[in-house]
Amino acid sequence: MEKEQRNIVAINASKKELFTANNGYKSLQKRLRAQWKIQSVKDELSVEKLNGVKLWITAGPREKFTAAELEVLKPYLDGGGAILVMLGEGRGDEVRHQHQLPS
Repeated sequence: MEKEQRNIVAINASKKELFTANNGYKSLQKRLRAQWKIQSVKDELSVEKLNGVKLWITAGPREKFTAAELEVLKPYLDGGGAILVMLGEGRGDEVRHQHQLPS
């Protein structure tokens, strides 16, 4: 019998995020581990890195995402993937403009 594949949550750590899988999400990981596989994305975002990922999280990115990385997210979202982007207070407009995200 084939082992059931668990859903994957990918936590980004490639843009000097304020919170990463090992820093700030430990209690969240404990709660999710039974049903979800948690992985850290430390390199540039790519289609391969998002393969099988149900939810991609970035929390407080301090570096810009490249145009190529943003292009990877479009088909990921169109294919049913989900993203959670968390920003510091008052930084939404600044980051949206900096990363060329839609309003």
